[in-house]
Amino acid sequence: MSGRPTMLLLAFSGLLALTSAAAVLPGPSARAIQRLDFMSFTLPAGEWQTESAPSYDGYTRPVPGRGFCRLTVHRVVPSRGSLASDAAADWEALIARRYPGAANHTTRTAPVSGTAWTFIQQTAVAKVEGADMLLSVHTFTGHGQHMSLLFENTHQPFDDLVNQVIGGLHMSAPQVAGASASRAPEPQDRPTSLLGKWQRTASSFSSWGSGDVQGYTHWLYDFRADGTFTMASKTWPQGGMEILYRRESGSFLLESEGFTLRPNQSVSERWSKRPGHLSDPDQLISRQANPLEAARYRFVFHYSSGIREWNLVLMTDRPTGRDGKFDGGTLFPNGWYYKQTLADATVESDVVATRP
Repeated sequence: MSGRPTMLLLAFSGLLALTSAAAVLPGPSARAIQRLDFMSFTLPAGEWQTESAPSYDGYTRPVPGRGFCRLTVHRVVPSRGSLASDAAADWEALIARRYPGAANHTTRTAPVSGTAWTFIQQTAVAKVEGADMLLSVHTFTGHGQHMSLLFENTHQPFDDLVNQVIGGLHMSAPQVAGASASRAPEPQDRPTSLLGKWQRTASSFSSWGSGDVQGYTHWLYDFRADGTFTMASKTWPQGGMEILYRRESGSFLLESEGFTLRPNQSVSERWSKRPGHLSDPDQLISRQANPLEAARYRFVFHYSSGIREWNLVLMTDRPTGRDGKFDGGTLFPNGWYYKQTLADATVESDVVATRP
């Protein structure tokens, strides 16, 4: 792949050939149809590792010593008003910020046959550890909504997998009560206060990339009326025989469009896994204090029409040790998505490692 001057471009006729029904690829190892919000597609045959986060689903196909192909499907968000605006936001958030200096930016635009969706494909080449990485971001806009796919490829034969996924992709219309409506109505249970318990879960089962834990992490915030908070997180690695916890407590002060959080205690714990019940802790192995990390958060309540769910989105200028890396996405790239939970929830309860 070294020395290839440009990224693979889909043939224009192939772009127009998107059909109104998802196709299952032939072959005994063809995978089941994958669905997220308004998008459905079939993964090509082969071994794919999955990763799930509040704002995206990821699929990685590695070939040891040769490279990998990664597909990231970003959840639906409201459109910025035009396909061009959505595509510009995707390019900035998914390629420009992550791969500074990415070159050979080219675009193609086409409607999705039989639907009100239109998409733009933007492609580039980036240097990663001295090797070429082929990048392709596909922005889909329709019905006042916006979804996107990001392909990252480091091995040339994987180029054809992009064509296979796009060629069997289907975009559906929102389910609405009236034919003229373009968005599902927001429910009446919009959160009105930061107070209460909020949880978030992120999982990764991909072997690619540094710093990723194969397993899941569950976070639980409790914001109380007296201005105090607690935060607990549980990280369950798929490998090994330990479970990791982080526990913080302190105060928070509500301000205009945000709050300042000031912990007065923060500890990390290592626990052994319980034999026969490996998701549960058994014996405390070690405990150590963490640096106290005050931070100013902005927050909004965001309604995801595709999953009909409200989230508390916390945002800061940079990641924090307690929250981990940003969930990402184009709408809130510097944010984390938390879901309101029951008053008796604990960090051990209500954990879903992957979305069904």
